[in-house]
Amino acid sequence: MLIDDDEASHILNKVSISDAGVDLDNVNSYYSVDSAILELKSINSNNKKCDWPDFIFLDINMPQKNGYDFIEEFEQINSEFSLPRIYFVSSSINPRDLERAKELKIIHGFKSKFLEKGFIESLSSLN
Repeated sequence: MLIDDDEASHILNKVSISDAGVDLDNVNSYYSVDSAILELKSINSNNKKCDWPDFIFLDINMPQKNGYDFIEEFEQINSEFSLPRIYFVSSSINPRDLERAKELKIIHGFKSKFLEKGFIESLSSLN
């Protein structure tokens, strides 16, 4: 799952994901926190485990609601599915963002935009 308000980020990240051999039919893109949360709630309430994401790549800085807002709302979803591995993906160079990300146990890492093919390939062993 990709969550980012920037269309170019979606395109570039999908290129890397595809180059790493992941079928893009398995990648859902959302341009806002609200649309991603709505989808996750729907998947959860309909008990569609096969649609639950293994990974979420989340932009920190978005209008209206940001990546931290997403985390807050995501933690309220009472799901019996395993937690996806969530990575912040951001162009932010603010050291506070990196420190705050480290404080959140649900966040598995902080990646600079854009996702690299090698990073995506390394995740395939975690699945």
